[in-house]
Amino acid sequence: MIGGVSAHTGTVPSKSIREAIFQLTGFAVKARYGDGSRNHGGISIQDVSSRVNAVVGRETEVVRTQLVRNGIDIYQGDALFLDPHTVEVQDDGEKTRLKAEKVLVACGTRPAHSPEIPFDNRRIVDTDHLSGLGGLPKEVIVVGAGVVGLEYASFMAALDAKVTLIDQRPTILEFVDRQIVEALSYHLRQAGVTFRLAETVTHVEINETRNRVVAELQSGKKIQGDALIYAVGRQANGDQLHLEAAGLAADSRGRLKVNQFFQTDVRTSMQLVTLSDFLHSQARRWSKGAWQPLICLESRLSTCPNCLLTGFIRSRRSP
Repeated sequence: MIGGVSAHTGTVPSKSIREAIFQLTGFAVKARYGDGSRNHGGISIQDVSSRVNAVVGRETEVVRTQLVRNGIDIYQGDALFLDPHTVEVQDDGEKTRLKAEKVLVACGTRPAHSPEIPFDNRRIVDTDHLSGLGGLPKEVIVVGAGVVGLEYASFMAALDAKVTLIDQRPTILEFVDRQIVEALSYHLRQAGVTFRLAETVTHVEINETRNRVVAELQSGKKIQGDALIYAVGRQANGDQLHLEAAGLAADSRGRLKVNQFFQTDVRTSMQLVTLSDFLHSQARRWSKGAWQPLICLESRLSTCPNCLLTGFIRSRRSP
């Protein structure tokens, strides 16, 4: 997966979805000519996903070209630590061992799952599998009112779906100016989004008879819809790296503790963690990924002629 989460399931796809919806629904024309120019029908999930896939393909090729241009060897497969200085890459039965004095870990994240949510990637999906929805649902339940949950709720509302947004917190976006939050909430409600705040989802099931998704809340309420999108946090991919072989231990969300130079506790190998989603901290934003590698390089890697990057867990060896 060259380009990582940002190119394939995060920033690039979500902004491409936004732009595709903006164009397909006529919002782009509406901004200039008024509401009468908006297209209210005939848009499918496939229409949106095909445009997104084209953008992702182009961005992936840009990253691949930059890596090849800079003489970086690319291996495809699942990376596993064998010891603090050795990583094994497994791909379709083939194994390649890579050794380095220092290892830079940047393996990204995936959507966090809950045991109460029976994901089927068709009617109950996480934010990485939105394209799995069989069709454009008329009623959608979105669990999680963080940045990502609000973004996808607005996407579905723009496609004329009735959206119910559920979050266990009493307010949304606590770190954002209240006037901005109030304006956002107003426009989302105007678009047909219903907020269910201070509510916790305790159980989700599919009513096969009515072909409906039912979400039970701790308060006893039941919310029904044609589909459910789960957008509650991210799970770091550290649990897939066999970290214990390197003398490391991640928390329940796959994150590692690091110091101010983004070094782990394994001093002999000087392993470093740079992607903000992989860190054990409160502030994890993609914008931090721009300066974290610089700190790592300045502190330890600048004089390292034999360093190894374990980043894109699914990547391909360049020809």
